[in-house]
Amino acid sequence: MNKSRLVELFKTLNKTEVKRLRKWVRSPFFNQREDVILLFDYLDKNRPLEKRKLLDRRHVFSEIFPNEKYSEKKIGYAQTFLMAEIKKFITYQEFTEDEIRPQVYLTRNLRKRGLSRHFESEWNTTNETLKNQPIRNADYHFYNFELQNEQYEYTNRLSRKQPKGLQEASNELTNYFIASKLKQGCDKLSHKSLIGADYQEDFLKKILEYIEEKKELDSLAIQIYYQSYKTLSGLDTNEDYQVLKALLKESHHQFPKSELNYLYLATINYCIKQLNAGKRFFIKEALDLYKEGLRNDIFLTNGVLGRFTYKNIVSTAILLKEFDWVKQFIYTYKNKLDIKWRKDSFNYCLAIMYYSFPDYSKAMPLLQKVEFKDTLHILNARKMLLKMYFELREYDTLESFLDSFERYLNRHKELGYHKENNLNLIRVVRMMIRLPRYDKKALKLLIAYVESTEGLVDKKWVLMQCSKM
Repeated sequence: MNKSRLVELFKTLNKTEVKRLRKWVRSPFFNQREDVILLFDYLDKNRPLEKRKLLDRRHVFSEIFPNEKYSEKKIGYAQTFLMAEIKKFITYQEFTEDEIRPQVYLTRNLRKRGLSRHFESEWNTTNETLKNQPIRNADYHFYNFELQNEQYEYTNRLSRKQPKGLQEASNELTNYFIASKLKQGCDKLSHKSLIGADYQEDFLKKILEYIEEKKELDSLAIQIYYQSYKTLSGLDTNEDYQVLKALLKESHHQFPKSELNYLYLATINYCIKQLNAGKRFFIKEALDLYKEGLRNDIFLTNGVLGRFTYKNIVSTAILLKEFDWVKQFIYTYKNKLDIKWRKDSFNYCLAIMYYSFPDYSKAMPLLQKVEFKDTLHILNARKMLLKMYFELREYDTLESFLDSFERYLNRHKELGYHKENNLNLIRVVRMMIRLPRYDKKALKLLIAYVESTEGLVDKKWVLMQCSKM
């Protein structure tokens, strides 16, 4: 049972959800099977479900059916039906998470029942609720489309005169479609930039032409995704970026935090792309966006900060040498990391900081503790260790380390160009440590070789070390 989908799903439930699910499975309206209640209680009692023995099917069966002979079919049924109830429960949670969605469905049902007074009262209430709530993303337009469409369906049935709501529904559907397509366009640009993915052209070109002709946009969702698309497309000016940044700052209360997270990280990725193109001004821009996002809890998902965001914030702050701020950040947000990655992410980021001081006596032990399973983090940690061994002239240790690093790279076929780039680094560092001292001719040839080698990771560091030899 340890690897079952039931346990995998159950582990994702937080304390509040488990408490609610406890009531759910005990309600005869939702569940009338006693075995479902027994299995739920067992899993609840043994959270966080890390001990393999506790999840052995025979052991679980003996605990929930103590006086019965083991039956594979019976325990299988209990698992299947509990899984079904959890799925229904999380579907219900997702449906009721937004107060507007259930109200729209209630309005629709009242219309279908022909209850005019009920419909009109509920429609007016829902319409006011939708207008008064602050969110103005694409979903806002979709809910408004559905609500206005209900008005149209209702008035169209009552009278042959021009029904209400049809034009409004049409406008809102257009807004929803355009905002959604622009967001999807931003996704495509991001994937194209990161992994070279290619996508077919669709309506986006026409949408961009439509927006440019219209000039004034009454939808915040369209404004912000249009500006994001222009910025990420690479055809923007600095003015476009500044407009996007201002829109982000002004719209904190008008988008869900999950969506702001997406928008901020997309904008930060643009800053990093500009930085990689040599525009150093964008280091501070990226850090300012990170700081603003942190102040507004935008980067937290269910109270958890992603480990890659944690590391990227540290790296960006170090580029600006904001060491006091970054040290405080590392410690302040340590407990916001997923517990699975917390220890390694904390040690890794502290190591990056000490390496940048530089304080290798503190950085090296921290890196040696890191046990990441993520290959890119492992590569970065090994490169830092390689550099420190070299700069400290611990050449015997470095020779052994280069051998183990090379074996690691050759074992991992999935690394793609990272493998070849790092093998080139290992090859060049070996040449450097074996170079005869005071042999200027050999050094000159080595520098020429380094400069001509494409796909050499950390070439700038290599050339700097050569200049010191």
